[in-house]
Amino acid sequence: MVTKDADGTWNEDLCTSGYVGYGGVGETTEWNRKTPRGQFSFTYAFGILPNPGTELSYTQVDDTYYWVDDVNSRYYNQFVTTKTTPKAWNSAEHIIEINPAYHYVLSLDYNPSCTPGVGSAISCTAVQTVRPADAFLSQKTR
Repeated sequence: MVTKDADGTWNEDLCTSGYVGYGGVGETTEWNRKTPRGQFSFTYAFGILPNPGTELSYTQVDDTYYWVDDVNSRYYNQFVTTKTTPKAWNSAEHIIEINPAYHYVLSLDYNPSCTPGVGSAISCTAVQTVRPADAFLSQKTR
């Protein structure tokens, strides 16, 4: 992950392994398991583990949290809790069960209108992070 400083210089702040969808990168649908092509922003953060220090709004999930992928549900592509949302879907990711992949999650602003079938639960997940210098040293010692 990189940030740009006041002088316009890009600096690496975080280094971690990453993967794209099983179907590669391209036009995304609910069924093709592709990572969407384009430029997206992080909208909020959540995870099974406590907030690691993000400045984004962060939710530590419990067993009531889901990310709905049922294209026939009015809650399609929504991150919900059954504490406040009636369970009205036949398919959803039960967040607490996706361990360790959902230790830390950054939600992307993909399909913000929640159009059924366009794709849901598009996110960036992290199970381990290292500082850039540590990643460099790790590469050098292999």
